[in-house]
Amino acid sequence: MKVRTRDFDFENKIDQKAEGRYFKIPEEVQKEVDERGFFVYQWIDDKEVKKSIELDFLSKMLWLGPLGLTIMVILAFSGLISTTIWFLVVFSALLIIYLLFLSIFRAIRASKISFLVITNNYYSINQKVGEITDGKIFLDKETLNLSDVFEEDLFGENLLDYKKKELKSKYSLGIDKFLGSDDDFGFGGFRSSSKESGQAIIILIICLVAFVLTMTFIYFFGIFLVLLFGTFTAYLNKHYLIWKGHLVILLNEYFKDLE
Repeated sequence: MKVRTRDFDFENKIDQKAEGRYFKIPEEVQKEVDERGFFVYQWIDDKEVKKSIELDFLSKMLWLGPLGLTIMVILAFSGLISTTIWFLVVFSALLIIYLLFLSIFRAIRASKISFLVITNNYYSINQKVGEITDGKIFLDKETLNLSDVFEEDLFGENLLDYKKKELKSKYSLGIDKFLGSDDDFGFGGFRSSSKESGQAIIILIICLVAFVLTMTFIYFFGIFLVLLFGTFTAYLNKHYLIWKGHLVILLNEYFKDLE
């Protein structure tokens, strides 16, 4: 099948001699290309963008969580209750703002590599066009760097769920270490001091519960905002690309209409 092609000013040719990596086109994808003349492969979808933001949040909380909790405990033991509350409020607000900005930049990043158009001899991704060599697609370093945060090789399995589960385990382990058991750290260390440590344990428990509840609220509320704002950003970005005549988006929309 012959495919009519167009040239766009904003699309550049991929330098296959530059630093990068080749990916073999799967048989099922190649079959679609042979039958239809082209194939639109969705590499990164909206769910994966959301999961990557959740993963980023969890990775930040691995060190921000203990840091924030330590500051809260110090302020509480110093008798600065109002300051402790204000710290928690400001800390939470900064995290939510961070999540919002992260959603914007992550959506922009994903839009550049979300779709890959494959024809008989050529492919287009990240506003660049390359030639298929021996059934393989070459991705330059710039495109590979854009895909790093989504934990998925081209035509490969997405590892975001696995990474997320791994980070959750580390986060839970960090809380367990803070609580302590029979050692001299965390609450375990205070248990050996009997009466004098009673008030300290109560303060620590209050701080821990308040912090965990707040972080849980930030997580779910922040992810909700990310999903809402990210969807809106993706919508605007998609229609802007259609207005600009982006090859990948146009082909995908035409393909949906045909189906």
